[in-house]
Amino acid sequence: PRLIISDYHLDNDKNGVDLLQHTLLERQWQIPCIICSADPSEQVREHTSSAKFYFMSKPLKALALKKLMRQLLEK
Repeated sequence: PRLIISDYHLDNDKNGVDLLQHTLLERQWQIPCIICSADPSEQVREHTSSAKFYFMSKPLKALALKKLMRQLLEK
């Protein structure tokens, strides 16, 4: 893939940041990732930022998502 979009809160107390970090390392991928969440906590934003992923809050605005995707895919 050229880009991954994931929710932050997943089933079974898992989160998208940890899952993507594991997957990227395991597959040796270096691709941009966007984490989406309706959780407004600073902890979620910091966790996402420390992983060098992009964060978008829900509900997602289609134009903002499209703009970010275009920027990331043009790099």
